[in-house]
Amino acid sequence: MNSTRSFLGLDWSQWIPMGLIALAGILFTRPAIQGQLLNYDDERYIANNELIVSLDGEHIQRMFTEYFDGHYHPITLLSLAFDKALADDAVKAHHQTNWWLHLFNAIWVYLLLLRLFPKQSILATGTALLFLVHPMNVESYAWMTERKNVLYAFFFLLALLSYTHYTEKQSRKTLVMVYVLSLFSLLSKAQAVMLLPTFVLIDYFVGRKLNNRALWLEKLPALLIFVVFIFFTREAQTESWGDLHSPYGYGEKLFLASSALGAYFLKGLFPWDLAAYYPYPESLGLPLNWTHFMSLLWPIALLTLLIWWWKKDMKNWVFAMGFFLINIVLMLKFFDVPFGNYSMADRYNYIPSIGLMLLWGFIFEGLAAKFPALGSNGKTVLLGGLVLVFGWMSQNRLAVWNNSVNLWQDVLKDFPSYDHAQNMLALSYLQSGKMAEAQKAFESLVKDHPDFEGGYENLATLHFQAGRKSQAIQAVESALSLRPDVPQTIELAYRIFQESGRYKRSQAMAEALVQIDPESSVYSVYLAKALIGQGQDSLAVLSLNANPGRESQELLLQLQESVALKDPQKRRARKLLEEATALGKRGQLLEAEKRFNESIALDSMQFNAFINRGSNYAMMQQYEQALSDYLNARTLAPNQPMVHVMLAAVYKDLNQQQNSCAALAKAKELQAQIPQELLNYCP
Repeated sequence: MNSTRSFLGLDWSQWIPMGLIALAGILFTRPAIQGQLLNYDDERYIANNELIVSLDGEHIQRMFTEYFDGHYHPITLLSLAFDKALADDAVKAHHQTNWWLHLFNAIWVYLLLLRLFPKQSILATGTALLFLVHPMNVESYAWMTERKNVLYAFFFLLALLSYTHYTEKQSRKTLVMVYVLSLFSLLSKAQAVMLLPTFVLIDYFVGRKLNNRALWLEKLPALLIFVVFIFFTREAQTESWGDLHSPYGYGEKLFLASSALGAYFLKGLFPWDLAAYYPYPESLGLPLNWTHFMSLLWPIALLTLLIWWWKKDMKNWVFAMGFFLINIVLMLKFFDVPFGNYSMADRYNYIPSIGLMLLWGFIFEGLAAKFPALGSNGKTVLLGGLVLVFGWMSQNRLAVWNNSVNLWQDVLKDFPSYDHAQNMLALSYLQSGKMAEAQKAFESLVKDHPDFEGGYENLATLHFQAGRKSQAIQAVESALSLRPDVPQTIELAYRIFQESGRYKRSQAMAEALVQIDPESSVYSVYLAKALIGQGQDSLAVLSLNANPGRESQELLLQLQESVALKDPQKRRARKLLEEATALGKRGQLLEAEKRFNESIALDSMQFNAFINRGSNYAMMQQYEQALSDYLNARTLAPNQPMVHVMLAAVYKDLNQQQNSCAALAKAKELQAQIPQELLNYCP
């Protein structure tokens, strides 16, 4: 081995820059691991994602056979599940893994560029550092939900690194490794389909002949794999969001895509005025303006520049611009993919920014050559200065992505009239226990956007939880005036009116719900409770009997008991039932039977009397009589779980396995607690 080599085939001249990258990562980007769970997709993607709760065979199988949130990315889900399984604090573990992936991605950038520009270590190091600390890239590693972005990039860059090795050695084994890494990248995020044109760009840069048939044949397997993943992605997005559509026609989308292209280019080079969310003009109630119409100049200008450099055989510049354009083109949302109500996102510039950082390196190289006063290390000084500036700017973006309140305040800083951000900020205050700020934010939302869906509902809920019933009623009345037919709004109104003692209004809400879903036993219970509040017990019984469900049966029994206690004869029946039950527990079964008989003779509508007398008969091994009582109890309360457990047991005692198992199935359906011996009895 060459004596200059130190470890893993790399000499000190390569390890020292990687150490510098690691140090910069610790200094400028490590605060990302202190981030919190955000109410921007983290709740759905991380906290409530049932696919990542376990690493057992069933969950791993589901990761590889199901779509999630418009994506097919099983390796991303698998990595999140590993974090959750191996760490006590899953949120911190997710953030730490994202940070480590970003750090390694910067190292892969350095090694990739060192292979492409072997005599320009400063260029490779500076570009990798700029990528590491770029403020636009904060979103990708500081936001847990974007695990897919840093993970796909991890394998994407390794695939490119392997491909550059393949272009030198032409080894089939290396080409297989390229495609394995490409597959891993695709299984992390479908954006990896852009590996194929990037391979071709590398072919051009290293001087491979593009008219060589073998060059294209070697890429055929990758092309087939990428086509399959494009299909998977489209299917996943259709499953999650239905037929993708936009409020804009293709002409307008062309202007928006061109505008986004210009923004990615400018913000990539000069990362100023960044936002956590860039809503479409339509979301702000605005039309497209002259800046959108003029934006068609961006693709024309950048492509013209690319062609001019190509004709001048300025390969370095062609590679940098080509890398940016190839990897940003799918992110321009001309075809509504990626889906979302935003025109662009900082995270989409993660991989493309590598090309832009290379441009900075070439620009500084040119400045150092043109101005000798900068000295022999002029390029290094300029790159180092920009790294420090970007690192300082990243600190501000890391604070934005630390918690939900900061996140939505940042969006509103640039888009103060954006209703969705106002609502999310109010919810952020609510989740962090800042009730006064939440109330103020919700009030501001409904003042600016009175028709915002959920605005008045959230304000009503906030007032009600704080005990301000009159204000809650006022807010929910406003919600009802805007959305009188929305079940969630009506149900909220029912709860507020019912708890506030406004039984006439809660009755009206319950009747509206019953009209929406006449089969719902829950809504029948709502109506019954509103009627009971007004002393109309008989009408409540009718409502409960209209939809016999478990909820309605429980309330019906309570109601019947309440009515019974007002009748002396029924009160006597309850007294005898208590005495009979006590006698049975003491083993005085015959005396208990007499009291049960007297109680039922006085009131034959007692569900518990039949259950308890049936148990008494079962202890006396009079199973036929026990069965008769249990069947009577089932008639009175068909959705009481205990009835079906008792029936299953007595059928077992009578050796009627089929009937026992049928009763047991009903008991399971009603979520009853079932003795193990019954579970063992039924196959």
